[in-house]
Formats: sequence, C-alpha cells, structure tokens
Amino acid sequence: MIDQIKVKSKIDSGVLFKISRMKPVIKTTQPHGHKDYHEIIFLTAGAGGHWIDVNQYPVAANTLYFILPGQVHCWALTQVPQGFVLMFRTDFLVENRLDEAELIQLGHLLNGFSLTPQQAEEINALLNSMEAEYNTAVANKEKIIGAYLQIILLKLQHIASQLPDALSRVDSPLVQAFGQALEKGYTTKRQVQQYADLLSVSPKYLNDLCKKATGQTASQLIEQRVVLEAKKQLIHTTKNVSEIAFELNFQDPSHFSKFFSRCSGMTPTQYRERIR
Repeated sequence: MIDQIKVKSKIDSGVLFKISRMKPVIKTTQPHGHKDYHEIIFLTAGAGGHWIDVNQYPVAANTLYFILPGQVHCWALTQVPQGFVLMFRTDFLVENRLDEAELIQLGHLLNGFSLTPQQAEEINALLNSMEAEYNTAVANKEKIIGAYLQIILLKLQHIASQLPDALSRVDSPLVQAFGQALEKGYTTKRQVQQYADLLSVSPKYLNDLCKKATGQTASQLIEQRVVLEAKKQLIHTTKNVSEIAFELNFQDPSHFSKFFSRCSGMTPTQYRERIR
C-alpha cells in the first residue's frame, strides 16, 4: 500500500498520441493515475489481475481495458502480457472529430470485456496497421492514425450495442455536460441545485434527465462519485479515514463515515478490511 496515489505520464508533453506494446514483463505495479490522457489497452496474452478504480478485472487474452483521465489503475500480472497500449489526449480526439463522450461510454460498457476470436483478430489487425503508420514518417500521419482510431472505436461501438446494458442508454449532451462538471466539482459541489445552475436548468429537470439516461438521478450520481473517490483512497492508499474525510471536504470524520455507510452499507473501515 502507498501513502499517496501518484500521477504518472507515459506520453511526452505536447504529444497527442502514442501507441506502444505491453512490456513483456511479469510485474505488480503500484496504484497510479494518468491525469490528462486516455488509455485503451488490448491484450492478446497474459494472466493476472488489473485494478481500475475500485474494480478488479481478470487479465486474459483478447481483453479490453479503458482508463479515463483521473482514474487509478495497477497490475498484478502472473504471466507475460502481450498487446497494445493506446494513449491519446482530448485534443487528439477533437482534431480528428472523435466524440469523447462516446469513448467514455464505451469504457463503461466494455472495460474488462473479452472479445470473440473473430472480433479480436479484427481489432488486432487494425492495431498492427496503426502501429506501422505510427512508426513511419509519412505526410498526414496523424490523420491516418486518427482514421484508424475512428474505425476501431466504431467496431467497438457495434460490439457494445449488442450488449443488454447498452439498450437503456440515452445520449444527452446535457447529461454529458453534467458528468464533466461533476468530475471537476464533486469535492466541493454536492447539491443538484449547484449543477443545475451551471447548466441553466431546474434541479428537477436535471434529475429526470439523468434518470432517463443512466437509471439514476443527478443526486445519486453525485453521491456515487464521492463514494467512488473514497473507495479508491481506501483501497489503494494507507490514508486513514480522517485524512480521506478532510480531502473530500467533509466537516468531520463522523459525518463522512455516516455518509459512506448510508451509500455503501458499511463503514469505511469495514469496507477497507473487506477489500484487503
């Protein structure tokens, strides 16, 4: 366990896109985050576990992982991994007219998802072609890579659309804007009214729209985001309950513990003991 979750960057400042191979090393990594870029990982071989935030996914061949900016992840590998790692900033998506909200939704639907052999073969072939373009000095290389990424995301969207969870999803720019505002403000803004004011709508309208799009009201999503951050700290760090409470701007540890218990059905200490 660690005292503080570190932020690492495997992509140089000013670089918008990078593709690399998984290092063929059996290792266990410390929990860490990537602040300002997305990662998509596709494994063709390997075994072990992969934590992303508070979820542990099995490591296996033909498996996808999505890591959003700000998420925490770590590996506990038991076999040599093989596969690709894509890293790209939001600016790369914008320049190539790719929808970041759709990418985030894919991450929710397909994280830890095992592709069929045929699906995996198609994605692997596209990634090999993308890697070949990345390693050549040709005109319009970035546009070609962007086109490959678009094809890959379209293929994955088709796969995701066949899943039961995808049927209830309702696209809404307002809900997406709420999600972005929540990500920036969950430590200081806990009331639906605050987000409704930012988005120039009524709290009831925002709650109803979120309920339609996600199955949960805006107030429930706010609480879940705060609880998620608390769980990340409880799982991946050695911070005590008081430290976590104050970092999340609770008045006192007792107030935080009551909030966590109401949302999770157990105290922060019980949750930490159960996970460990």
